[in-house]
Amino acid sequence: MTEEEAALWALCFRALGDAIRLRILALIVRQPFSVEPGVIVYRPGLKASVVSYHLRVLADPGFIEGRPSGSFVRWAGGHPAHAPDG
Repeated sequence: MTEEEAALWALCFRALGDAIRLRILALIVRQPFSVEPGVIVYRPGLKASVVSYHLRVLADPGFIEGRPSGSFVRWAGGHPAHAPDG
């Protein structure tokens, strides 16, 4: 395994290695692009800044993708193009 492949695997595992992120991901995947940020904050009972951090961690490897919608972003499951093969 190359260093680049190892770094990609680590990024993927980091994104999925937290129970809060898994709950956020499950919510987003069930309702693609229909979940507003306020709903994500309300459901897990988290502060907006904490949710923003978790969204960024999930978006980095491509597990979710955002679309601008007015003054906020709507999220849906992504396609982890960076995910390593094998």
